[in-house]
Amino acid sequence: MKLQRKGTSVLLTRSEFEAIVRHLKEFEKIVKEFERNDAAGKLPTEWQETWHKLKRFLVAEELEGSTEHDDKSVDGRYCCILRDRFTGGIETCRDYNAWYVFAWAGCVSEAIARGYDATLVGGRCRKQKGCPQSQ
Repeated sequence: MKLQRKGTSVLLTRSEFEAIVRHLKEFEKIVKEFERNDAAGKLPTEWQETWHKLKRFLVAEELEGSTEHDDKSVDGRYCCILRDRFTGGIETCRDYNAWYVFAWAGCVSEAIARGYDATLVGGRCRKQKGCPQSQ
């Protein structure tokens, strides 16, 4: 990992980034387990305060426009827009229904794996200009 000259950017190697994504995927499994247990009323008392603090943090990190009025869950809906690195044209768009941090990890991982640039925005892909309507 390298800190760029003025400290505004960090350069990660691919293996460092992949390690971060692996950790986030494991963390997502834990969050989903908390969600399942909480929804079923089976979250142990000793974990309730921890889960509610974590959930407040996750809610606060959601991007504007990522939740819709008819959504029953509080995690967001995101659109990952994958663009050609040379032309800037939209290649594809991918919907994510996840907390921001997990949608971000999935979007960036896919972009790196496929050799695209990526933009993650709040809301569904069908509402994004230039995204294929089949999304």
